[in-house]
Amino acid sequence: MAHVPTSCWRMWSLAVVATACSLMSLAAAPSIVWTHTPLHAPAPAWPDPGKEWNRLAFDRAHRVTVAGDLVVFASSADHQVHALSMRTGEERWRFSAEGPVRFAPATAAGRLYVPSDDGRLYCLQAATGELLWTFRGAPRDQRLVGNGRVISRWPMRSSAIVRDGVVYCTAGMWSSDGVYVYALDATTGKVIWKNDSSAQVYQKMPHDSAESISGLSPQGYLLVAGDTLIVPTGRSTPVGFDIRTGERLYMRTNFTKRHHPGSSWLTLINDLVVSERRKPRMIKVLPGRKGPATSEGLIGWHHRTGDLRFALTGKHRAATDATRLFLTGSGTIWGCNL
Repeated sequence: MAHVPTSCWRMWSLAVVATACSLMSLAAAPSIVWTHTPLHAPAPAWPDPGKEWNRLAFDRAHRVTVAGDLVVFASSADHQVHALSMRTGEERWRFSAEGPVRFAPATAAGRLYVPSDDGRLYCLQAATGELLWTFRGAPRDQRLVGNGRVISRWPMRSSAIVRDGVVYCTAGMWSSDGVYVYALDATTGKVIWKNDSSAQVYQKMPHDSAESISGLSPQGYLLVAGDTLIVPTGRSTPVGFDIRTGERLYMRTNFTKRHHPGSSWLTLINDLVVSERRKPRMIKVLPGRKGPATSEGLIGWHHRTGDLRFALTGKHRAATDATRLFLTGSGTIWGCNL
């Protein structure tokens, strides 16, 4: 089995830029060394939709990260973080939160950062699972029933992400309750900045001649591109923030009627952010799981300005090594030089 550099997989999809690509070499004939089957299957927050492809699929599988000689994953079913030996698959430790943990922990400097539906970010010692500190992103500790579980009124529905000693996270989903974006000192959990003004913004909506009060609803894996923090919002448009000040840079609710982005994952390709491009109208209701419509694909925009750069159809996932671009969809894999 090929050796995986432990510094590479610090966060889900490789690193803060979520390139989803590693240049490591694999053995000519890889073989299974061990398997681990969690006791409980994931319990996703959102069911498969009835009219369109699921763009809120961030927690439909156990996502893993590497911390030293451990493989770590979180569970939305048992509310725990599990650490396994990379060599044997044996469980080394587990940690329990007070709500579902829907994202792979971020790891940096021997610590794990774990966001939970209980509205808190947990900082753990990676080697032992010891709790070092916890931060409540919610304005108060108020619980309710949401998605079939007792959760915070302001759940953490995005991943944590760490760069240069700062950990970024969010709390809240609903505009009427308030949504918060934070930069914290990764060692102490002390607040560096907070943005609490992006949930209720009067703006144009992705409908003809429509305006309304709406705003940020974090749903998915965060991304850091240069000096910009980008927050995915599931079915809506990702939002950009300055990583130094927390100032909101853009929140484009409507690139155009034909090119409307929305997904729970993002990929950085040099200076462009790529996510899914969804069809502007609902597709026909059919039983069972839905696939993408033929007009759907990928959309790319400048990470700092939010300006639209391209829109593709028929491709639905992207990866890059900064010199080449790889796209999949419609039963094919497509690659090109950048």
